Amino acid sequence: MARIENIQLLEGCDEQRRIGGSTEHGEDKAARRRFEAGVGVTLACIVAVVASVAVFRRLAVAEQLRVRQVATEEWQSYQFKGIERHQTELLLPRLAVRSSEREGQSLKLKLLQQEQQQTERDAREAENSSDSAHRKGFLFRLGQAGLELALVLGLLAIFTRCGILWAGAVAGALAGVAVAAFALWS
Repeated sequence: MARIENIQLLEGCDEQRRIGGSTEHGEDKAARRRFEAGVGVTLACIVAVVASVAVFRRLAVAEQLRVRQVATEEWQSYQFKGIERHQTELLLPRLAVRSSEREGQSLKLKLLQQEQQQTERDAREAENSSDSAHRKGFLFRLGQAGLELALVLGLLAIFTRCGILWAGAVAGALAGVAVAAFALWS
């Protein structure tokens, strides 16, 4: 089925050339040069945008790794404080009968619980930030893929001199730019 559609697309491109009054041998060279120049300028613009999106994608991946590291460190701190709190709870009944030592350990236990709760909030916030950075990196990769597809369609348009493929390249580039712009401002 896909092969039939591809053949029909190429036949449509051949039909476009025939409608324009040109044939394989007697093609108007000026029109051909204008078409190739238009596609070439389009491809040059797409390449520049692909390079920019690739830079933003690499920055997003670096940010994603940094934020993931922060989230991991926060969760490690949370676990450490949980272990410390648990050890204090176990030690509290074994302390000497002096009430001053027990009160000091009780106060320490309350502080540890509060610190652990705050660390848990910080860890969850860092985890949400990490998820956001991951989505941003994914959107940049998706936008870059759309732009690279546009490059391929543009090259095919030059080889086949097919305006439909050129339009597809422009549409793919616009879609890639839209996704990358959404990632940039999200």
